[in-house]
Amino acid sequence: MELHPPYHLHATDVTDTQIKLAWRPASDSVDVQYVVFRDGLEISRRSETTFTDSSLTPDTVYRYFIASTDASGEFSVPSDVASVRTNGGGHAVPEWDSNSTSYEVGDAVLYRGNIYHCLQRHTSNVSWAPTAAVTLWKRA
Repeated sequence: MELHPPYHLHATDVTDTQIKLAWRPASDSVDVQYVVFRDGLEISRRSETTFTDSSLTPDTVYRYFIASTDASGEFSVPSDVASVRTNGGGHAVPEWDSNSTSYEVGDAVLYRGNIYHCLQRHTSNVSWAPTAAVTLWKRA
C-alpha cells in the first residue's frame, strides 16, 4: 500500500530560538509515524501532528518537510517544504495583516510560517492573503 504524505505543514509560533510546526495527518494515518526533517536531515519521529524545534539560531531560515512512515519502514513522498525564519537580530518580519494595511514593493511579511515579499504596492484585504494573491506576493 502506498503511504500518503502529511499536508498543510506550517509554523504556528516562531521565537528567536524556537519554531513550532503543525501539519494535517496523512489520509492513511493508522499506525503511521511522522518523520520531521530540518534542512534535509531527520530530527524527529513522532505520532503527533505537531513538533517544536528548539535551540535554534536567531534570524535564521530553516526549511522543514515531513514524511509518513509505517511499521514496515516504508516512507511516503515528503510534504511540501515550509521555510521559516526565526525572530531576532533586529530583523523580525511582521505578520501579514488583512486589515487595510498599506504594503510597498519589497515589504516582507510572515504568513503561515513563511516569509513573503510584496510584488506590487497595494492595501491589504482578507482576499489578498499571500497564498491567494500570487500577483501581489512571492514566497521567499
